[in-house]
Amino acid sequence: MLVMLNILTLEQAIGHIAKSHTTLGLFYGVMVPFLFKKIWRTQLSNLDHLPLPTIQYPKVLILESIIFLLVLVFFVVGKMLPVSVLPVTIALLSAVLCLLVTHCSRTDSVNNILCDVDWSTILFFMSIFVVIGALQKTGVISSASGFLAIILGKILLWEVLCCYLRSG
Repeated sequence: MLVMLNILTLEQAIGHIAKSHTTLGLFYGVMVPFLFKKIWRTQLSNLDHLPLPTIQYPKVLILESIIFLLVLVFFVVGKMLPVSVLPVTIALLSAVLCLLVTHCSRTDSVNNILCDVDWSTILFFMSIFVVIGALQKTGVISSASGFLAIILGKILLWEVLCCYLRSG
């Protein structure tokens, strides 16, 4: 069996894996209408009478859209500027600008916005970033990635072998 595996090129192996995943996707795509008949055949009527949502504060929308576009631009080109701008700085400045626009337009109070923030999730992600940074500094991440590359390489080899044997 190992002799057969050596005959397979990388392109053929990827082709076999792609065929098996495509087949699964097609199977599920065909099976969904049969498995969920009631939901699939539901026809919604009288949708014309629903009111279209209106933008209550178009100026605020425009200002915050500009802030959003600037954030995207500075995330891409921030490090290429003569004075390097880190993504953290961009994120904090954009958050402060959005809060300032919201406060000045009186659409909502800053207190209400800050109460709606899920602080436990933010603290969780902050602590995850700190732990990952520490693991990266100590070299644990690079060691683990080498170990995972070996293990996943064996799994990929096994999947290629299975796909090759299934295809005949």
